[in-house]
Amino acid sequence: MLRDAAEAGQPIGIFEIPERALVLILLTALTPLLVALATPFIRPFEWRRIFWTYVLPAVPLTCAWDGIVSQLRAYTAAELLEISKDIAPGSFVWRAGRVSIPTTPGHVTYLLGHPR
Repeated sequence: MLRDAAEAGQPIGIFEIPERALVLILLTALTPLLVALATPFIRPFEWRRIFWTYVLPAVPLTCAWDGIVSQLRAYTAAELLEISKDIAPGSFVWRAGRVSIPTTPGHVTYLLGHPR
């Protein structure tokens, strides 16, 4: 995707919230509890949702697995720059960084690229 944007001379911005931080991974592990608490309030009510949440807890466990794996697979700003450094060197400018999300322990990691 980055190479295609550079070859087309189009600017690109990539933003992601997941990050490899122990506190966020531990918070993500609480997902099954949050799913269990929220499920009764989801409308329209469906019995199958109750089944897959409480009887056979596939939904909470799947959400937790997906969240934890997403956190572990997240890139740092330095890794994003490393990935992009060989894409259109000299004709494309890449910048990466991290911005705090107010009132949360999280950050947004970004990669921006534009033609020189």
